[in-house]
Amino acid sequence: MTCPRSAPTMLCSSIKKLSARDLKTGDCTLRRSIELLWRRPDLTRSVRHFEIERSVSCAYVENNYNSDSEEENGGNILIKKIVDEICDTDLEKKWWSSHLQSSCEGAWLAVLLTRLTHLERLSISNIKPGFLLDVLVKAAKRQRPFGNNPFPFLRDVELTCPQENETIWSAYAMPFFYLPAVRKISALKVYEGFPTSYTEPDFASYKRSECQVTEINLFHTIACYRMNEWIAACSKLESFHLEFGVINSIKHTNGYNALKASSFRESLLPAKHTLTTLHLEFDVSYKSHSRHLTNQSKDNLPFGSFKEFYVLEHLFMRHANLVRLPNAAPVERHSPNHEPLIEILPKSLKSLAITEIMDEFFPALISDLVELVIRREDMPHLGSIVLHVDNEGGAANKSLIEVVKLQCVTIGQFSILTLYLGWVVY
Repeated sequence: MTCPRSAPTMLCSSIKKLSARDLKTGDCTLRRSIELLWRRPDLTRSVRHFEIERSVSCAYVENNYNSDSEEENGGNILIKKIVDEICDTDLEKKWWSSHLQSSCEGAWLAVLLTRLTHLERLSISNIKPGFLLDVLVKAAKRQRPFGNNPFPFLRDVELTCPQENETIWSAYAMPFFYLPAVRKISALKVYEGFPTSYTEPDFASYKRSECQVTEINLFHTIACYRMNEWIAACSKLESFHLEFGVINSIKHTNGYNALKASSFRESLLPAKHTLTTLHLEFDVSYKSHSRHLTNQSKDNLPFGSFKEFYVLEHLFMRHANLVRLPNAAPVERHSPNHEPLIEILPKSLKSLAITEIMDEFFPALISDLVELVIRREDMPHLGSIVLHVDNEGGAANKSLIEVVKLQCVTIGQFSILTLYLGWVVY
């Protein structure tokens, strides 16, 4: 049976989902629960979803640690077994032992993670350097205690960061791209790069098989330039979803880094043979604070042509990043450097969603959409166009929408090409 959340962990016959919070029930500490689980491989093998929902604490203080303690000298048999299984060197064993003996939560959770051999989904809050990340690096490098097929069932990874003004450095997620079964990586508030205090592991010589990641989802992303390391690690990337945001600590300062859509195009080009879904938008935090941002104009530059992405089927993008907006009056006329949608979209496209449409450039966009409808031989698979516009200029926009609908009816394609109008208030 599956163990209910309220039941003591050791009374269960199986545990489908396990969280760090579940390990601290009643008088049972996290350390004690994991010690018991270590002795129950039948239970650890049953766990399919493991969630570490908050930052972990560590009571270990090096200056106060007594290296001559009874535990260090062999009194704690279980800890000795654990470090012998996990560690390669005496120095590493001493470091792990001292933290395990002081009930460091990060060390004990890392120990438990090594035993979750049938894990399918992993959720970690505020991942950072420490024992958990060390274990993931060991798995990626096929080092002790892992063999050549670490976490063979782990397909879904979720990295969160609930603290308001904290972020996740993108380098901390790199081990997941070197695990054999991971298909989907989702992360909240990623800051591209790594801090100067962190030494990036070298995975190049340890890669044992082709990266299986097909889907990357980045939400409320902070300071992403191109996510090149993540994308370059993938050879089968099918879906890339990016929502760009701002956090309070940088929204009023020069610490804000503009998003350059064309840089993501360069990073994604190697995935042109596999990428079927591309979603690029700015989230509510950006829209709320955009007036404070010094580099906002850079955020509005276009992605570039999508023609090379010849298997792309679903595209969701801001108006400003989709096309180069007209910059000359009258607004109904295209500027000389404007490229019609028909010339930049791939023939494979099935659905197109455009968000944050600017009223003053709406007529030019409608002209492009009419051309897409008329030239069905160039866009034979296109079956859905979704437009997200605000309430301003509603009547004028609706009348322009009718132009496209009428064209659909005229050529007998209205049943195939459906046009939705989403009224969004920011």
